[in-house]
Amino acid sequence: MERERGSKVLAIVALCVGVVGLSLGFAAFSSNLVIKSSATVEANSGEFSVVWDGTSIESSVVGTAVAGNPSVTTTQITQGNDTVDASTIGNLSAALKAPGDSVTYTFNAKNAGKYIAYLTDVNFLAGKECTAVTGTDQDLVDAACENISLTLKVGTETITSTTSSYTNEIAIGGTTPVEVTIAYAAVDGQTLADGDFNVSFGDIQFVYSSAR
Repeated sequence: MERERGSKVLAIVALCVGVVGLSLGFAAFSSNLVIKSSATVEANSGEFSVVWDGTSIESSVVGTAVAGNPSVTTTQITQGNDTVDASTIGNLSAALKAPGDSVTYTFNAKNAGKYIAYLTDVNFLAGKECTAVTGTDQDLVDAACENISLTLKVGTETITSTTSSYTNEIAIGGTTPVEVTIAYAAVDGQTLADGDFNVSFGDIQFVYSSAR
């Protein structure tokens, strides 16, 4: 062991001597060598993929509500020089028959790529709109509409249209639960519509990135 350690020390000393000799040998001249270097490392967008897991959709109802039949569709879009998957979950509908009814959908966002995925934005692309069907008074619908809401929860975080920062991240190969609840609140003295009406909340867009 001591012999091996000694040989390593000698090698280091010899290297130092060599450097000193080189410096002395060129002491009569002076040159400045400057290397300016930079590198940009870009993730291949084809290796970054967050999709809806269509096999994990569950629904639960309260009261006399009836859930829809949600499904996932995946299309390919061009992103830079790559073709990537665009995943959409649709038909998160509910038939709410009376105040107190609600439907909750639970599904998963899945990280199918090779980078940690960070939630950087959630966009509510349209506001709530209540429309009376033929024979129903629109004014009564507008009043009843005040008690109908959509609640979004991603992981442990409740997100609204005014949320500006997000904590959710998905590990490589992992999932995160997403919960959407459509509810018709029961309020004392509330105004009820005199017939059927439709409520739409518009699409919700989730933006995940490989960097926060």
